[in-house]
Amino acid sequence: MDVVVWETGPAQRKGRMMDLKTTRRTCDALVRDLDLPVPSEPHELITALCARMRQRLGKDVRHLLVPFPPDTVSGLWVATNDAHLVLCEQHTSPWHQLLIACHEF
Repeated sequence: MDVVVWETGPAQRKGRMMDLKTTRRTCDALVRDLDLPVPSEPHELITALCARMRQRLGKDVRHLLVPFPPDTVSGLWVATNDAHLVLCEQHTSPWHQLLIACHEF
């Protein structure tokens, strides 16, 4: 299975294909040593993942809950000059918001 991911390149973001093994290694690296209680609440996981992505990307990563129009998207990643914004549908459960945020990561 191939997954399209985005990497930060020297001048711009560049897409590349990543196989399942590499995807798993990348995900493991993101959650390794998060130092969270088990189980954790969704907002705790999202906050910790944003901090980890901040380390990887070198820019602030902010999670924001917003209302999306019906029958459109439930999540969106927006890269600005100053920060990365992970936008998630506010009118859904916290566990669904975690799933949406993880999809955007």
